[in-house]
Amino acid sequence: MSEKKISSRQAFLLSLNVVLATILLLVPSEVIKESGVNAWLAIIISGFIVAPLHYLVFKLSCEFSNQNIVQDCIEVFVSILGRIILLPFILLNIELTILIIYESIGFIEFVMAGKQILGFWILVVLMGGYLSYKGLETIIRVNLFGILIVILSILLISFTSYNWIELARLKPLNLDFKRIIRGTLLPAHWFLIIPNLFLGFKPFFKDRFKVLKMSLIGNLVSQLLVSFLIMVTIGVFGSKLGGILENSFYPSINYCIFLGK
Repeated sequence: MSEKKISSRQAFLLSLNVVLATILLLVPSEVIKESGVNAWLAIIISGFIVAPLHYLVFKLSCEFSNQNIVQDCIEVFVSILGRIILLPFILLNIELTILIIYESIGFIEFVMAGKQILGFWILVVLMGGYLSYKGLETIIRVNLFGILIVILSILLISFTSYNWIELARLKPLNLDFKRIIRGTLLPAHWFLIIPNLFLGFKPFFKDRFKVLKMSLIGNLVSQLLVSFLIMVTIGVFGSKLGGILENSFYPSINYCIFLGK
């Protein structure tokens, strides 16, 4: 990675990881609970609702300058007003960060019941401090390792579930738009992470407009993968059970492995 700049390919992998690494922990069961068998469609709609905002905000920001959003706001609105306008953006990022960390630790606690969870909190804090200290290049390398784990997990879920999916559980496709819209609200948080993160990383991109294109493709690929996993969950458990299982994609692996024995 020359001059510590992020390429469009690295930006694509980063956009996948910031969504997929944590959306799998909470969203499937919650969206199934809200939207039933239409949960996979709620994910697609949520991604498409966020995409125009993603495109517009990031494109205008790239055309304005090569600075990050903090510097842009201070330059446009003057120092004090710029900081006030930044407050909602900062609060959103704090909320997203807390949500991601909380759900990640919650999943670890779910998988490793009975273990001391305090140690995992300490590990997360230390890792965050280490990555901040080492800088952008280390973050990108860790991201590559992280997305490989996520992709392998998705493949594991797919292969272990194949023989136990009943397509009849995905029917009937009753387009109840009220339930579908309710199901779009939670995953929208995750799709908003991409533009929020990239507005801060803007000075580090080799080609900002290629990154914009690849980040939108990252949004689309994330939609498809999460929708597919929700279909797998419903196909294995049905919408009622899939909506009440905590971290439903994880039990689906154990269930299918158990049946295969």
